Amino acid sequence: MITTASPAPLTAATVPLRRGAADELGVEEVLAAIAALPVWTDWPPTRQRATTQTARRILVGLAAYPGTGWQQRWTSAGAEHSTPWDAGVHQLAIAGPPARPPSRLAVKQGVMGLMLAQAILPGYGFLAELRPASHWYREARTILAPATFARLVDRAAELGISEHVRDRALLVLGKMVLHTGLDPARLGVAEFDEFQAAARLRGHSTPGGTVAAWDLLRGRGIPAELSYGEHQRAGQQGTAELVDSYGLRCRAVRDVLVRYLDERRPGLDFKSFRNMVGHLVGAFWADIEAHH
Repeated sequence: MITTASPAPLTAATVPLRRGAADELGVEEVLAAIAALPVWTDWPPTRQRATTQTARRILVGLAAYPGTGWQQRWTSAGAEHSTPWDAGVHQLAIAGPPARPPSRLAVKQGVMGLMLAQAILPGYGFLAELRPASHWYREARTILAPATFARLVDRAAELGISEHVRDRALLVLGKMVLHTGLDPARLGVAEFDEFQAAARLRGHSTPGGTVAAWDLLRGRGIPAELSYGEHQRAGQQGTAELVDSYGLRCRAVRDVLVRYLDERRPGLDFKSFRNMVGHLVGAFWADIEAHH
C-alpha cells in the first residue's frame, strides 16, 4: 500500500475526467450523432436499427448510475470489467424499455455506435474482449481522424512499411484513438506506455504493429530521434522521468509514486522495474485520472 502523510485532496481541478465529444449530450442527441456518422448510410437497415435501438437501451441503463456524463456513468456501472465482455453491457441493455432482449451482435453494434460517436471511451481490456470486426476499426479511422490517418498512410509508404505491417499499425492507433479520444497526431510516449502496460496486464508482450505505429508518429507526438526499442531499453532514465512520461495531473500522487518506486528500485532489474512503473503508474493511476 502507498501512503503519504498529508496528500492533497483530489478534485475535479487536479484529476479531470477524460471525456468524448458526446459525453454530455442527451440520449436523443447521442442517437442523432450516431445517425449523422459519415458511414451511417453505408450500413444496412438491420444494422442501423440494431445500433439505434441497443444504443438507446444502453444509455437508458447508464442513466441510472451516478456521473456527470456518459463516461463517468459507464465507469460507475462497471460494464468494462464483466466477464464475458457482454455480461455487464447486456444488463444495461435490458434495463431499457421492455422488449425482447437484444442479441449479442446487436449489443456489440450498439456499443460500437456509442464508441464511434464518442459517448464512451472504452478501456483496452474491454476492446480486447469486444473484438470489433476489422472493418469497424476502419470505420473508426474514417470517422474520428480521417485527415490524420490519410497522412499516416502516406507516411508508411515513405518509410517503406509493408501494407500488412501498416494495417497492423493503424489498428493499434485506432484502438488508442477509441480509448483516449485523441487525434493520432496528439498521441505521445505516455499513451504508448499505457497501451503496452495494458497488454502486459493481460499477459501479452508488445502487440503487433506497436513499433510501426510508433515510427509513424515519430516527429509528431513521439520524439523524432527516439526508436521504440531505445525507449524500451532506456535504462539510464530516472524514476521521476519514467513516472513523468505518463503525464500525471495530480502532483501529490505523482510525488508519492516517485518516492515509493525509488524505494523499490534497488531490488529490481530495470526491465522488472519498468514493468512495475507501467502497471502502477500507467495501467493503475493514469487510468484512474483518465476515467474518474
